[in-house]
Amino acid sequence: MKLDFIVKLLSGFGSGLCASGLSTPTDLVKIRLQQNSGKIANGMFITGLFKNQKPLYKHTYDAFFQIYQNYGLSGLYKGTSPTMLRAALLISGKFASYDQTKTLFRIKGYNESFQLHLAGGLISGFVASILCAPADIIKTRLMCDPNRKVYRGMLDCLIKICKFEGPCTLFRGFWSSFARQGPHFVISTPLMEQLRHLLGLRKRITEDHHK
Repeated sequence: MKLDFIVKLLSGFGSGLCASGLSTPTDLVKIRLQQNSGKIANGMFITGLFKNQKPLYKHTYDAFFQIYQNYGLSGLYKGTSPTMLRAALLISGKFASYDQTKTLFRIKGYNESFQLHLAGGLISGFVASILCAPADIIKTRLMCDPNRKVYRGMLDCLIKICKFEGPCTLFRGFWSSFARQGPHFVISTPLMEQLRHLLGLRKRITEDHHK
């Protein structure tokens, strides 16, 4: 069981690294647009972090264009390391904790059921949110600091947050993150189980478990 759990962790970690590395530009643009937001009047922000300033971007495609024009291709990949680490921790935590939760419930005598899948999804969402919270904070800080005025890199960001704001800051916004991840996992895991059933994988997994 220990070896199987490690394989699940490594598989999720590797897939999270690859997927997030490729999609970093879209995540970066999302963060920048969320940062550069507020109520606009007469072409100026009247609320938000950029109050009394003009919006930096008109829309998503304009954000892609301007970031590329001002910082080059590398600018679209700012914060790639913490983004990849966050996704790796999220995916590995999700699938490893989900399957492990089901295994423990089956050992206790519970059978495969929709309720079991819901419980597994909720628990895995909680575990994944805890694991990726620090990397999520660091990723957001670095993506919002394209000129590196505050942080030189991932390690520098981690040290400064812990030193000046306290380690608990690394988990700021955890419940908001879980409020997003929890429902997502509760919906996606039963759907995944239905696909497993349609493909005949559930029976095979159950048989392997009893060997």
